[in-house]
Amino acid sequence: MKQKVVFEQPCPKLLDEIPFYESDSKNYWRKIRNVCHSVRLFQMPLIKSISSPDEVTFNSNQTKFRSCTCIGNFNQEQQMAKKRADDDLSDALKAIKRERELFYYVEKGSSIDLIEKILMNDPKRYLYEPKSSFRLVNKKNVAGLTPLYLAAKNGFEEICKILIQYGADQNISVQVNQIDDYPLAVALRWRHFEVIQLLLNNNPNQKVKQICQQSIDKTLRQKYSKYF
Repeated sequence: MKQKVVFEQPCPKLLDEIPFYESDSKNYWRKIRNVCHSVRLFQMPLIKSISSPDEVTFNSNQTKFRSCTCIGNFNQEQQMAKKRADDDLSDALKAIKRERELFYYVEKGSSIDLIEKILMNDPKRYLYEPKSSFRLVNKKNVAGLTPLYLAAKNGFEEICKILIQYGADQNISVQVNQIDDYPLAVALRWRHFEVIQLLLNNNPNQKVKQICQQSIDKTLRQKYSKYF
């Protein structure tokens, strides 16, 4: 006759049954103290302004304790850091405002003087190469389109001239339905002949020419055969 064997799981001990030692309590509070001390050190770093890389030194005595003079110097450095952060935030907000204004006037097709003023007063205008994608004139909006692409699509010849004058690069591609597109290609599709001629005279690269040649009809291909 077979006997049925039942395995019983051991019953977990209650907290009251677990022995508690005084050393455990000391270790626990020692860890809490170390964590609080570490957080305090991270919140109050030692900062010293230097004028030359040769002044960089390491003083092990200053890494353990902090004097009142160090705290005073830190407060001054903290105020300077806060001021720099506020200035950076202000500059970032101004840059966003400039971008929005530029795209607004380009899409509207008017206020050419305001567009030129925005591009002229760009503080980072000379920080990048003339055709750099980081320049304001080559920035992309939330839809991923450049100012020159929008102006070419709408047939705004004068705005295209201003943008090219301030470094707009027609060879920067944009994504339309996950396909690379260019200002010249969209101008050809919409048959904005003045804009087409303007862009053709401003050195489109071979890739742009190839895409335009594939996307235009026979009439346009014959009309601009000397460029393709």
